[in-house]
Amino acid sequence: MPLLAKSERPAAPRAKRRSYHLDDADPVMRRHAVQDLDGSAGAVADLAPLLAGETDHAVRSAMFTVLAGIATPEALDAILPCLQSEDAELRNAAVEAAQQMPDAVANRIEALLADPDPDQRLFALDILQDLAHPHAPDWIAPLLSRDTDPNVVGTAIDRLAECGRPDMVDAIRAAAARFEDCTYIRFACDFACERLAGPPDQPEGPLDAP
Repeated sequence: MPLLAKSERPAAPRAKRRSYHLDDADPVMRRHAVQDLDGSAGAVADLAPLLAGETDHAVRSAMFTVLAGIATPEALDAILPCLQSEDAELRNAAVEAAQQMPDAVANRIEALLADPDPDQRLFALDILQDLAHPHAPDWIAPLLSRDTDPNVVGTAIDRLAECGRPDMVDAIRAAAARFEDCTYIRFACDFACERLAGPPDQPEGPLDAP
């Protein structure tokens, strides 16, 4: 029997691509379904109602990765409700994802820092801890004079010690004066002021003889 030329051979049938579903009982299949949404225009709408309820770590991580990659304010809005969860791992993952979305955070951070719940304000400060945005100090500074929760004010001072400017030292000291009975805030104030303004000048004069 003569051999067929390559061009005359019948093409091998293509394997059908498996279809993955976000509600699949198998978490591996759900993770593939999430990854298939990467770059999809409908990804935020598809993932937002599922994120907080997803129990599998790998699937949840894939969801955060896709949303952080989209990085729109709407994608951030899908992540922010996780900050209210009792699940600390979910909250931490939400903070880390938000830290990768500086432009989206810029559109939401002032509302987060004004949330009536002090825990939510603390989570907002956690987002700002490693957020690469030049306006972070200016978002944090107003808390020094207006916030009534010592934990929020102390954390705000800690954040400004990392990203603040020397012209914020007076506001930091004024905040510490509002909470003069709080040892932690006094310590945070001293550390931040020394870091931003430098150590106090030493008095001039002869050294004491040994």
